[in-house]
Amino acid sequence: MQNPTLIAHKLAARYPHLAPASRYYAHIASSLPPGRLQQAERIARKFVALEMRSPSVTRTQLQTRLTNAVTEELGGLADDADIMAIAFVVMMTATNDMDQDLKDIMAGVKAQTTAKAKLRALISEVNQAVANSAGQSADSFQQTLTWALLTPYRPRIKP
Repeated sequence: MQNPTLIAHKLAARYPHLAPASRYYAHIASSLPPGRLQQAERIARKFVALEMRSPSVTRTQLQTRLTNAVTEELGGLADDADIMAIAFVVMMTATNDMDQDLKDIMAGVKAQTTAKAKLRALISEVNQAVANSAGQSADSFQQTLTWALLTPYRPRIKP
């Protein structure tokens, strides 16, 4: 569990237009008992999973789903203001989690791109070595190899 103030600063730095919301989040999350904050984080993870499976179409649908998720998990809150405050904490936590997921995905894509570049370089080296041993230029060998790989095999039928 991260410090709410730290999360608020990260979100405000990454999304400057959310700075007021980040300050509000830090205020609410800091005033919650630790058990409530952990519950809000669990709700956020469940809510993100639900939204990934079937995204909300409208803002009203999103608000309804979020309110239902909070009331289901926490049940006996005093009033609607408490529910909305916890729902806000859930949304900010979910935003932070989704931001981290996006960073992880981008790191994976970058690693795949790097691996593909290394594979292309290795293929180029192999082509160069084969071309040199065959006495052809690398470009000529590459063209011959491409033609051989792309031309479908048609066995000759003797009449």
